[in-house]
Parts: sequence; C-alpha cells; structure tokens
Amino acid sequence: MSAVDNYFIQKGEPYTLEDGMVCLGEDNWEFGLSNLVQMCARIKPKDFSKLIEHHFGLMIESKAFKEKLVVDDFEKMKQYIGVRLYDKEYVTIADEDITIRRPFAGEVFAVLVYDFPQAIENIPRSDMDKWSRTEDELFTIGIENISQNYQLKAQEVTFGEDTVFALETKHFFAPNILLEIDKHKELIGKGGAIIGIPTRSLAMIYPIHDMKVVGALTLFFNSIPKIYAESPGSLTREIYWYNDGQYEVLNYEPGKKVKFTPSDEFLVLLNGGLE
Repeated sequence: MSAVDNYFIQKGEPYTLEDGMVCLGEDNWEFGLSNLVQMCARIKPKDFSKLIEHHFGLMIESKAFKEKLVVDDFEKMKQYIGVRLYDKEYVTIADEDITIRRPFAGEVFAVLVYDFPQAIENIPRSDMDKWSRTEDELFTIGIENISQNYQLKAQEVTFGEDTVFALETKHFFAPNILLEIDKHKELIGKGGAIIGIPTRSLAMIYPIHDMKVVGALTLFFNSIPKIYAESPGSLTREIYWYNDGQYEVLNYEPGKKVKFTPSDEFLVLLNGGLE
C-alpha cells in the first residue's frame, strides 16, 4: 500500500484509498486492487514499484484511449465489446450502472466489458443507452468477439493417472470457453463434464465418460481451491457439473479431508448413470 501511495503521490493527482479501490481524480475513477495484490504476492517487495507503475499505466492509457473514441458511434465501438466472467464479490461491490451483468453459474456472473488494447473496462449503462441495442444483442456480440479475438482451445493435460482438458492463457478470457462449451464436443462426455475456473486465465474441464470421474473429482477438489487462493486473477473456487446445458455447483468443503455432498441428480449419475 505504501508503494501504491507513492505512485499516486508522484503523479500529483488527488486520490483516495478505500475498500480495496483507488478513487482517482475529481471524477472518482476507480481502480481495483485485489488483482494487483495477488501479483505483488508473487514477486519481491523491491519490484513492487515497477509492477504498480506498469499496472496503473495501462489503466490510464486505456482511459485516454476511450476518451478519443466516439462512444455514440456503435459501429466503431462494436469491435471493442466483450464479455468476461466475474465473481460475485466484484459484482456486489460494483455499481449496477457500471456493470451490465447476468448470472452465469453459482457465484459467477457474465459482465459486458470493453476489451481495449491496453486494458479491460466495464461498459457503463450510460454507453449502452446510446446504442439502442438490447442486452441480449450486446452479450451475443461480446461473446462472439472474444471467441474470434482469442485462442480458446483446451489441450489435454495429464495429472498423475488423470487426464483433463486445460485452457491456460496470458489473457483474462480463458473461462469464456464455457460460454460456448457446446461447440467443443470433445469436452463433454455422456455424463457431462466437471469444470473448474479458479482464475480468469485458467479453465479445467474433465469430460465424464465412466467412473474414473471419481478420481478426477479428487483432483479438482484438491487443486482448484489452491490455485484460486494463490494465483493472480482469482475467479472462483466453485466446481461445476455441466450436463444438458446446465451448470450445477458441486457442494464440497476443501481441506485435508474433503467433504463432498453430491446432489440427488449427481448421485444418480454415480449410481448407474454411467453404465
């Protein structure tokens, strides 16, 4: 926090630090700090200043980039529209006027964003109101844009005796593969799939074909909470069962001895549904 203070003091701009946010300037433009904290946790304190300068520098560049755009011109803005998955905590903190969102699964929400070259920003409702487009139209455009602009192809990865599909990226849209999972038939078995999205840069998917799913569940229960807690861009420790177009949150408690309480539907799958 001292390094963040020093950065803005050197910039000579008015700011306040509160509730995990930096409010900058007279317009109270907000910067989130949670992802920055996780990135700093992975480096030495002597390198904080350089990382902080780069992090906020990109955000300021993004703000300047948007100010040069004609937001009213939908055809020019259309290329920057995207959809990104966020956790419930972020959505709860953010004002509804600056997050156009809809529930996705469990405590995860899909949010309309601008995917600018320098940074990702939420699309405020005031911008959407200028375009005379419905939310459904914008979400469809945003999902398609991200799918076209980024590589969303999961690869088989071996963990001990288990093989899962993993999509690990440098960008923050890896979980978007779930928004169009039915286009990736290799990811879905006859019993659906087990899915974890611990960070915005990682999606883990296990297609359910047989009772080997029991071993895969152990892998997910042990690894997803750890990745979620330790990695930058954390999204959720929830684990999902995808089946017939629906995402169900699997009820488990992490720890040395994981406690898993399957739903009636999942028990049916385990007790004969895979024969």
